[in-house]
Amino acid sequence: MLAVGLYDQYTEWLGDYWLVWWAAFLVVMIVWVYFVVMMRRASIQVREKFLRLQGPVVGYNISYGRIHSVTSGKMEQHYQFDELRKGERATIKPYYGSTCIFIELSSFPRSIRWRGLWFPRILFSANRRGLICHVEDWMALSRDIESARSHRYARLDNRHPERTLAGEVLAENVKFSGGILDRIR
Repeated sequence: MLAVGLYDQYTEWLGDYWLVWWAAFLVVMIVWVYFVVMMRRASIQVREKFLRLQGPVVGYNISYGRIHSVTSGKMEQHYQFDELRKGERATIKPYYGSTCIFIELSSFPRSIRWRGLWFPRILFSANRRGLICHVEDWMALSRDIESARSHRYARLDNRHPERTLAGEVLAENVKFSGGILDRIR
């Protein structure tokens, strides 16, 4: 790039449109960096407190409390191949019949409102609210998510006692088996 710039400085090889050529070169370099360098960052990460959906530029944290279920399925359950755009068909064709993970969410985080800007449409189900993830080892991803969810619920259970302080006092002082103490929580 430096050599072309120096050569053009003395011979005017690029002519009067040198600014257009450099702008086009800059756009090509930005696109190259995005697809070659930044796309490698895209991943789904199972963390202790949340599920991280990392895109090439931005990432979103999805609480395990929002995850309704994690099931296996196929892409054809969410999208018909003929309804996909041409670029999406080319991207998804090798994986269309294989097994993927569907992470059903009770709701999307508010920060994912602009998800179409940062993530492909085929990452999100058209029929239900959730994520469609195609990974090499879908069983391990499913197991890791379920394990992290169960650890989250175990932490929540350990943090809150089964009964309130008033319920514990009543349970110790009054021997009543009518079921009213079980309702005090």
